[in-house]
Amino acid sequence: MLTRVRQLLRKAIFGRTVGVALIEVTIAVVVLGLITASVPPVMVLLTKAEFRRDEQRIAESLVRMQMEYIKSAPYEQATIGQPVPEYEIVPAPNNSYLINVVVRPVSVDYEEDKEHSYLEPGEDEGIQEITVEIYHVNMEVGVDTPVLVARNYKVDRLIPVASTATPSPAPTTSSTPTPEPTPTPEPTPTPEPTPTPEPTPTPTPTPTPTPTPTPTPPPSAQPCSVPVSVPGLHEGEDYDFTFTTEGTGIISAEWSYGAGSWCLLEAQLSIGTGTGAGFSAIATDTYERMGSNTLNVSAGSQPAGDYMVRFSVIDMNWWCSSTVTTTSATVTYMKYDCP
Repeated sequence: MLTRVRQLLRKAIFGRTVGVALIEVTIAVVVLGLITASVPPVMVLLTKAEFRRDEQRIAESLVRMQMEYIKSAPYEQATIGQPVPEYEIVPAPNNSYLINVVVRPVSVDYEEDKEHSYLEPGEDEGIQEITVEIYHVNMEVGVDTPVLVARNYKVDRLIPVASTATPSPAPTTSSTPTPEPTPTPEPTPTPEPTPTPEPTPTPTPTPTPTPTPTPTPPPSAQPCSVPVSVPGLHEGEDYDFTFTTEGTGIISAEWSYGAGSWCLLEAQLSIGTGTGAGFSAIATDTYERMGSNTLNVSAGSQPAGDYMVRFSVIDMNWWCSSTVTTTSATVTYMKYDCP
């Protein structure tokens, strides 16, 4: 009787274990299959999103470079021979990107219900609408829809403004004045006798003083602008210009970029003391993209002594291999004789 009770208790507590391992393995395989099947679509979505971000970033960089180049280029006037003005296209990083520039002269006398009105081919009133389109070329399909489209305006600031002539006032005709009566002349008085003049005494000659020699003033220093020739620089390169000021005064420098400036991302112009690794900057100006193509820095009034100006190219676009040259660079400091 006790043995039967123990068997019943054992079955109630532990139950039957036959087939439990097979069910657990089947459930685990199903869950693992569901997890594995969801991984490839997620990876595809992440890859496409990263591609779109890179594509948009490159397109924005190309639009900024193209707009800055057209802004700094001379104004191309539309004529009968060239009804559609053309501007140079900046280089793309590779053949998969295409830049399209559309130039249309517009009229400033627009109607109230329109942003502006376009002129006929060959006409130009000194303002143009510039549209820049960036395409990412698909090798299988060809040119697809544009990745980015930007629009801006370029104005010819050399067109003279017509002056309005002010009419001269007509001369006013005055009435003939009424003649006044002629006054009766008074009798001429009898002249008195002229007194006999006394002889004038001879003056004693005044001794001529000996002139005192004028001392020669010492030379004084004055601010002089000295031109500096800056060689071509690659990314990470510096050019140092050392000089000596001959009096207390302002020290300043200006640096303008030439060919290859569209590849430049960051440049720096510094004034300081010391040379080489011991250079210590007093004043610094940093250029970054979307800024001006000229750096200006001033160290204020400094005492006479030895100083140095450092021209630095810090960062360039990764696809550019050209150097950055200078069209003009000047350093202003105190000298006795200006060049």
